[in-house]
Amino acid sequence: MKKPTIAVLGGINVDLVIRCSSLPKPGETVKGISYSHFPGGKGANQAVAAAKLGGKVVMLGAVGTDEFGTDLIRGMGDISIDNSHVKRVAEFPTGTAFIIVDEKGQNLISFVGGANDTIDEALIDNAEQDIKKADVFLVQLECPVNIVEYGIKKAASLDVPVIFNPAPAVPLSDGIIACCEAVMPNESEAEALTGCKVCDTKSAQRAAHLLVEMGCKAAIITLGENGAYLYKPDCYDEIIPAPEVNAVDAVAAGDVFAGAFSVRFGIGDNLRNAVIYANKAAAISTTRNGAQTSIPEAEMIK
Repeated sequence: MKKPTIAVLGGINVDLVIRCSSLPKPGETVKGISYSHFPGGKGANQAVAAAKLGGKVVMLGAVGTDEFGTDLIRGMGDISIDNSHVKRVAEFPTGTAFIIVDEKGQNLISFVGGANDTIDEALIDNAEQDIKKADVFLVQLECPVNIVEYGIKKAASLDVPVIFNPAPAVPLSDGIIACCEAVMPNESEAEALTGCKVCDTKSAQRAAHLLVEMGCKAAIITLGENGAYLYKPDCYDEIIPAPEVNAVDAVAAGDVFAGAFSVRFGIGDNLRNAVIYANKAAAISTTRNGAQTSIPEAEMIK
């Protein structure tokens, strides 16, 4: 099978995780059951997912010169991710996410960008030849939005398909969605982009149609345990269910979905099959703890 090349622009973080019986409400303190830390960041999570599921991955990002940054680069290198476009920054710490997970696997997340916020146009320009060789350019929104948009426009100008996971949701410039092959928000991100509240199949369909009206070729709205809604005019307009599993930690499921989808898209699979595969990979990841530590290997996905 072809080994697709996936260029990933995105955040590289360390995840500090507290597990507790229930998520705290505003003003409430909840005693934790356990604490641990894991490699994370939406960009790095998606890069690791793509690498573990058969992609040749080039990572574009930044970390601090601290111990966390060293460990994160080493970990990605250990699975053959090309880190030559990951810069080390002495003035800022490695990005850090603070995550609270309850006994049902639901979570609350806040993050500090740190070194991620120093990514600039020069980093993307220096990676242009590697982007040009890629089968997919995969990007999210943990880096400065103007740099994300610059990267999307750069890849589109090089005729590299852009897979855009607009998370976390922030305002975007006009025309950015139109540069993308596929846009894959979750329910809240889809609402932020389209103004359509996603609460069932009908509203997911409406939001997906609105995204395509904004110019992307396809829209994929991820719906957690309910699967994903796929829309591409004259091809697909349907919800694709996810496998039923006993979830313990959903923290990186969306990232696993994006990485898995990009690999299948990169080898030339059709969108429906790519979503089915991504649903399976994401579902398996929710049965394991952590972000990158939850990502399955390709042989686990039947």
